[in-house]
Amino acid sequence: MKWTYDHNIIFVREILHQAPWLHRYGTTERGEVWSKIADNLSAMKKPSFKVTQRSNSAFEDDDRENEKLSGEKKKKAEEDVTKAEEMRRQSLETFKETQGKKESEKPPKKKRASGSDTMSNLTEISEEESKGRAEELELRRKEMEKQGELQREELKIRKQELDDKRNQNEAIHQQMMMQQQQLQLLMQQQQQQSTAMMAFLESGHLLPRSNAYVNLITW
Repeated sequence: MKWTYDHNIIFVREILHQAPWLHRYGTTERGEVWSKIADNLSAMKKPSFKVTQRSNSAFEDDDRENEKLSGEKKKKAEEDVTKAEEMRRQSLETFKETQGKKESEKPPKKKRASGSDTMSNLTEISEEESKGRAEELELRRKEMEKQGELQREELKIRKQELDDKRNQNEAIHQQMMMQQQQLQLLMQQQQQQSTAMMAFLESGHLLPRSNAYVNLITW
């Protein structure tokens, strides 16, 4: 089947009439609309169409591909979050093991009776605790930075998805508007031609005004 300008006009007119975009992508209702479009076009004799639901909705493959890419990006972001959680868990386990090893390696302390020795022991314990808290805070800080980075990346991906979807919808809308304008222009041209022909016939250049219609039928 050779695709002509008339095919394009009728195809766009049928899509505008049925409006498949009113139903969410992938739903049964949207599939039924495309089936109806395919049936209406196939039933036409002039110009003739050889279409199916598959061929009639082929341009939706871009939507399907975009959704696939979006799913892959989302999956990657989730994997990054899982990796960050695993790194945090391993870091905390390593820290606890190190602390336990240090505690086990400490030599037993001898009993000291003097007050200065007691203060020294308390100071040493306080320093160890402060050091441990500092290391834990550093781990938490790194974890928060990693989570913040993942969140920013996810927001960036979502924004890009929304921008891509908006651009695609705008392109489809512009294309349909252009095709609708072409259809209106064609109809105006046909009306102008019909008006000009009637005026020419009634002017008496070819036939008398009173007998123009009768003579035209007889001829």
